[in-house]
Amino acid sequence: MDDFDALWRSSVRFRRASRELQTLLRGVHDAFGSDDDAQLRAALERLLVFLASSEGRTDANCATTYYFMTAAEPRWRAARAELRAIFDDMSGTLQDSVYAPDIARTFEATPEQLLARLRAVTTSS
Repeated sequence: MDDFDALWRSSVRFRRASRELQTLLRGVHDAFGSDDDAQLRAALERLLVFLASSEGRTDANCATTYYFMTAAEPRWRAARAELRAIFDDMSGTLQDSVYAPDIARTFEATPEQLLARLRAVTTSS
C-alpha cells in the first residue's frame, strides 16, 4: 500500500485522531521517497514533537501512527539504520504509550523516548 490516502484510511479507521496528525503523517510519508535524509528527519521530528505534546499524546494518535508505520514499512525500510530502528519501534509498541506505558517505555517506544533517540541521531550524524 503506497498511496497516502489509502494508508491513512486503513490506519485511522474509527479512531478520533487529531486533525493535525494526518498532516504530520503525510509529511513523513512524502519524505520517505526523498533522497534528502534531513527532510525525513525533520518530518519525523515534527510528528514526534506532536505525539509527545499534551495535545498529541492520545491513544487514538499513537495507535493511528502505529498502524500507519506498520502499513508503510516497505517505504521506510530503505531509510538508514538509525532511522529505520526508530520507525521499527514506532510500528512495534508505540500504541502502548497511553494505556500500557511501562511496555512502551521498556522498548524505548514512548513518543518522548523516540524523540530523544531521533535527536541523538540528528546531532551525531
